[in-house]
Amino acid sequence: MKKLALALITIMFASLAVNAATVAYWRFEEGTADGQNLGTNDDYYADSAGNNNMSVWSTDGLDIPNNPVASGDVPTSLVPQTGAPDLLSLSFNAGSNTCISTADDAYVNTNDFSSGITVECMVKVNSGSTKSILAKDGRPSAAGDPTFTIKVRAGNLLQFTIFDGAGTKHDIRAGNLPADQWCRIACVCDGATATSYIQSDFNQPYQVAGSQSVSGGALYADTAKWSIGAGRWSSAYPDAYVTALIDEVRISDTALPESQFLGTIPEPTTIFGGIVLALLAFRRK
Repeated sequence: MKKLALALITIMFASLAVNAATVAYWRFEEGTADGQNLGTNDDYYADSAGNNNMSVWSTDGLDIPNNPVASGDVPTSLVPQTGAPDLLSLSFNAGSNTCISTADDAYVNTNDFSSGITVECMVKVNSGSTKSILAKDGRPSAAGDPTFTIKVRAGNLLQFTIFDGAGTKHDIRAGNLPADQWCRIACVCDGATATSYIQSDFNQPYQVAGSQSVSGGALYADTAKWSIGAGRWSSAYPDAYVTALIDEVRISDTALPESQFLGTIPEPTTIFGGIVLALLAFRRK
């Protein structure tokens, strides 16, 4: 019976953590606190979505990034949406040019996000000038911004920049990220509206930070890499590197409702459904 219970819990967490919309999900649970991956382009950071979007650090571009350091400082001990343990985050240091990016052949680089996209992360930033927390790199225009960027600006203002399917750039500058405090961010576009959300008080739901209308599809088609800790435009780093702790980065190819964000505790009916699925899966074994 004990084995059955453990199996049910494991399967339930897996079914909640990764749904059909999840394209990539980096949890950064590799290694130990204060440890640093010393490899180069070695697929060290696993993709929990199972799509083999392994994350590496690379030496292309005008700068040479260094690996971030694992940290035991995490938002909460469990991820609210999935119940999965959260033991480690990654510490990025702008002074050391820390950055990781997807491999050249990662599936997420070429995935079609025209019908919708949701990018989530948990971050603890220091105050400073404009820096990129994460980005889909590329050069959609001469505007000097990557295809998709989540930035922190001076005064810790959140900026969500996205090029829609028509190639139009949208800067959504709204919402404050308190310094040295964990926050959860979700940036969503359904092809009609792009919206940014912040959860800085974990006892309260996500708050809408800002939104803009878009056209032509949710995201401009681009095959460039995704970067965490910086953002590249035409192989350069216009917003350079961020000093922050970053955790639980998830990319979905649909506009998720707030009820499915990583920082939202699922309704009991959702959990019950996960248990039923787990039971069915167990009986088939």
